[in-house]
Amino acid sequence: MKNIECIFQKIIRDSLLFFLVPCTLLFPWVFVAHTIEEKTDVALISLPLALACVVIAFFFFIIQKKPGALKELAVITFYVIVVFIYTILVFNLLLTTMPGLDDFIFYYGFFLSVLFFGSPVYLLIRMIWTFFTMKQRSDT
Repeated sequence: MKNIECIFQKIIRDSLLFFLVPCTLLFPWVFVAHTIEEKTDVALISLPLALACVVIAFFFFIIQKKPGALKELAVITFYVIVVFIYTILVFNLLLTTMPGLDDFIFYYGFFLSVLFFGSPVYLLIRMIWTFFTMKQRSDT
């Protein structure tokens, strides 16, 4: 019983941490976008769908049966950040221009969009994979 209680507490702690990360990442984008007077109401990550994806990912995170989702999601996020940094470098080397503040806001907004819309998809695929592997083990 204590083992189940410990796992449940860890899942709740990790899911709250997961929920705080997108909110923390979204705040600087909104702040900087408002300072340069960009219309944030038409941006993709300000749509209610993006916030709904964060909430859906939060609930998918809670119902995970296999531990380690937060660590896997952190590794995937790190690799996405590396890909975006390389993309920024390649685009700016090809265009031979220095990126401006507008470029950084665009790249950061695009990164947040990938993170917000990709997290529930990854967690759903992870749940399906866990379900089938558990079913396969019980059949043998």
